[in-house]
Amino acid sequence: MATIIEYAATERASFSEKPFCEVDSLVFSQLAMVRMAEIAPLHQRRSAWQMRVRHWAGRLWRRFRTPRGVRFSEVLSAPSCEDRYSGLAPDEVRALLETVAESPRFAEIVIHDYASVFSEAEQTQFAAMAFTCPGQFTYCAFRGTDRTWVGWKEDFDMAYAAPVPAQVAAQQYLNEVGLQASDSLIVGGHSKGGNLAVYAAAKALPSVAEKITAVYSHDGPGFSRGALSDTEIARIRPLVSKTVPQESLVGLLMEEDFDYRVVESGGRGIAQHSLFKWHVEQGKLVEAGKLSSSARFMAEVLNEWIAGLSLVGRRRAVDALFAALRATGAQDAFDILTAGPKAVGFLVEAARKTPAEARDVIVGEMKSLSSIAARKVGAAAAGVLFSQKDPKQPGGFSDAPENL
Repeated sequence: MATIIEYAATERASFSEKPFCEVDSLVFSQLAMVRMAEIAPLHQRRSAWQMRVRHWAGRLWRRFRTPRGVRFSEVLSAPSCEDRYSGLAPDEVRALLETVAESPRFAEIVIHDYASVFSEAEQTQFAAMAFTCPGQFTYCAFRGTDRTWVGWKEDFDMAYAAPVPAQVAAQQYLNEVGLQASDSLIVGGHSKGGNLAVYAAAKALPSVAEKITAVYSHDGPGFSRGALSDTEIARIRPLVSKTVPQESLVGLLMEEDFDYRVVESGGRGIAQHSLFKWHVEQGKLVEAGKLSSSARFMAEVLNEWIAGLSLVGRRRAVDALFAALRATGAQDAFDILTAGPKAVGFLVEAARKTPAEARDVIVGEMKSLSSIAARKVGAAAAGVLFSQKDPKQPGGFSDAPENL
């Protein structure tokens, strides 16, 4: 099966010849992992008054100009930077950039309004950029989680806080960029970026919301209860396209207010989260039909556990978890996710250095999590037992559920 890199290398039709599709959304959401602070024009924050003036005064002439920005070839030729490519797959991000820089399909794309905020003090990791195809669309891409502890901690904070700083930044960014967009507006992102895309679209100003034609969340987590109102959810539900791999974990976390489609991935376990593993065929994502039994099980266990915690309890659990993670001595989340045999050493350091209070919280919550898992395993086993068909007994059930 092809990947998004192979798609970008082989799809030659321009966007006027072949309209934007969801695979293009995967491409843009991964290109958002390129740091462009010294390359693309920076996004300028504006007051509400400035936004209104620029919106109405420039509404006509914007239709006859191309936004000031850079092309992919210019990004690729910019002076190299050690951390130019972020995320958990920087080599693949670079390969994708090299591919689109040579692609006729992406030749007209202009990159502009780059924004990036990183703050240890405020526990914020946020970045976004706009990709405009003149006369066709503007795609606002929100960056997913990078390798930093700050970025991962903010993701977990979503379980008890709404909004987190990145969601506030996403809402303001989409409103400011959206008011200036002259063509249709598409919003999207991968992982945390998908969550930010949905949140920003749901909270968009009416004059921005009317331009939005699609919202893409690629394996993005859901929301804590109350983060979005019923009215906001109902308004954007027809626009949201959410995709998750068969063994999804991230995309099934927390309250799920939107339907999703399951797609094929060539990875295993957590590696399926990478969009570079997703299968593409004839310009479309290959659908898998259903989640794996292990993914459904993990989602049920984790979401029941989260739902059973108070907001204070969720915060204590998250703070304790990250106190333990930092105590491992790992430099960032990537070290943990790719630890392999080194994981034992990290666990030893965590046990030795984690503060006693945090350790007690983790032990208590692990007992709770284990109890939920054991109960569900027991219920599933009972279901299998009573659903086995006995040919000697009339009326026996014939279709046993999948083994967990």
